[in-house]
Amino acid sequence: MVPMLRRGGKALLQEGLNTRLDIARNLMAGENIKTAAKKRVRQAGKNLMEKAAASTSRKRKVAPAPAQSRPKKSRKQVQHFNDIFN
Repeated sequence: MVPMLRRGGKALLQEGLNTRLDIARNLMAGENIKTAAKKRVRQAGKNLMEKAAASTSRKRKVAPAPAQSRPKKSRKQVQHFNDIFN
């Protein structure tokens, strides 16, 4: 579960950085900040949804079956006799 959350967090951060760069490019091209932000945030949401759909549709690796352990050997119990000299 944790690796999946980690990958999701990385994807969010990367998409956020890309969105910021795209907004900056739009601003430098003379577009209004509000319209540029709306357009790029929608695009980022679509990109994230596509990435999520692609990652869930990929064939998942099957974990190998755990190795079976050998049954433990029982120890023979040695009888100790009470000696009169001990």
